[in-house]
Amino acid sequence: MREQGTLTGEWGTYTGEILNGQSYGKGKAIFSDGSLYEGDFVNGFFHGKGVFTWSDLVRTYIGNFVDGEFHGYGKLLKYGNVIYEGNWTKGKPGY
Repeated sequence: MREQGTLTGEWGTYTGEILNGQSYGKGKAIFSDGSLYEGDFVNGFFHGKGVFTWSDLVRTYIGNFVDGEFHGYGKLLKYGNVIYEGNWTKGKPGY
């Protein structure tokens, strides 16, 4: 059964749904470098819909993830302007 909680490590802090000691469901991860991910998790990975913002606060990806990578439909923004919008495969645009 999923529960609400917090996980911490050298990588950063996760707050949200946890299953069997891993992020699973809706949650938010703040990484030690200042990057942020908010969205769906499965078995500790970004998986489903989410938003990843780099620590420079300049670049943001909004879209689908599979096993921690941009995969499916998504948008990469820089300073709020669309840089690329479309399909991603294993973290690479346009495939």
